[in-house]
Amino acid sequence: MRHLSPRQRRAVEALLNGPISSLALRNKSGQLNSPDIIYRLRRNGFHIITERFKMADRDGKICRPAIYKLAPASRAKAIELIGAEENSGKAATNPERESESNFTASDTIKKDGGNQ
Repeated sequence: MRHLSPRQRRAVEALLNGPISSLALRNKSGQLNSPDIIYRLRRNGFHIITERFKMADRDGKICRPAIYKLAPASRAKAIELIGAEENSGKAATNPERESESNFTASDTIKKDGGNQ
């Protein structure tokens, strides 16, 4: 198994706390594209269950957001990996990369010179 990126690590930590929606995972991990981080974690050997549910968005349109769950078989692997990274010092984040994931939509607008 490869080393986890800071975003992947935050996603695994969030999944260890229980089922999480795609929007909540986006906020916890700092990855705007939550399906992509799930894909990368699956490629890294984690078994993640996706459940869809129907709901209406703010415009009344039906959508099917996801709820992600870490499969029981992957929980031990996740705990072991996170613990190993903490013990080896690999869990330290790169401040430059960390700041990339902590922006807001208003930050983007300010940088682009758009109206708020």
